[in-house]
Amino acid sequence: MIEFELSYSVADVDAVNFAQNELFDRIYRAAGAAGAKFAPRLAGLPQHAAEEDRAMGSADRLLAGVSLFKTLTRDEKTALASEMRRKDYKPGEVVVTAGTVLQALCIVSRGVLVGSAEEDNRKIEINRLVRGDYFGEMGLLAGEPLNGEVTALTRVVIYEISKNALSPLLQARPSMAEELSESLASRRMARQTVLDRLHHDPHQEGLADRVAANIRRLFALR
Repeated sequence: MIEFELSYSVADVDAVNFAQNELFDRIYRAAGAAGAKFAPRLAGLPQHAAEEDRAMGSADRLLAGVSLFKTLTRDEKTALASEMRRKDYKPGEVVVTAGTVLQALCIVSRGVLVGSAEEDNRKIEINRLVRGDYFGEMGLLAGEPLNGEVTALTRVVIYEISKNALSPLLQARPSMAEELSESLASRRMARQTVLDRLHHDPHQEGLADRVAANIRRLFALR
């Protein structure tokens, strides 16, 4: 194990906690994107979990690291992994253009993606996606177009899960629909915060509930 010590400075003492949290988040995401693994005692993984991880296939390991699929059994993850379709992208390649209605849930397996949006003829970075992050739920589950662009920052590998493959899982576990609706609402709020920190959109209130209702309608969930 190698230990590193980092130091940083901020212009305002009130920003210390925010800066520290952002630093930890960026380090974690950068390490994950590079394929680096934290020592077991730092990652909080028991030894038996590490041994089970080595025994699983790469697609199974990818699903195991996504909170959305944490309740699935080993067999269900294996079955779902067999339905996933791999796609590769080069650095700088546009993965999804604005206005696209995605028909699959896309999980990042390798590399870093940048989500951006146009505002006043300027491209503004909204977020970055690394291994274990996913996108496409807006189109797949709510039938809505992507309100931004997704571009590969590095070489990227993505696995797609179609609606037909996801539908039986949502039927069996309605809680997954709730988590997806929360994810959609969080991303929309994050975009709103980045693009206009001073503007409050009253339509954002209750967004998660509206999205959840739409998901239940599209997938005939009770």
